[in-house]
Amino acid sequence: MRNLPVRVRLLLRSVGSGREVVVRGIVNTGFMSDFPDIALPVSVAEELNLWPHPQSNTVIATFETGGGVVEGYIIPQSVIVKVITPDRE
Repeated sequence: MRNLPVRVRLLLRSVGSGREVVVRGIVNTGFMSDFPDIALPVSVAEELNLWPHPQSNTVIATFETGGGVVEGYIIPQSVIVKVITPDRE
């Protein structure tokens, strides 16, 4: 049996501003890295006050994706993530 991606509700909290937003996320996609990663759309980054004013520790990076190479931003340790289930966070 292979692992399949799962959609979950996530509570995201900005470490810098304390702002929170609840979103739907996809976990168990097979993506792997050396550190925990979360990719946010611009609209969510704006709600968390992470964009359009990049933080002082923001790094511009190039990413290889299935659709080609894209530029993006990495803001280390800027978001706390909790999975929300019907009975707990």
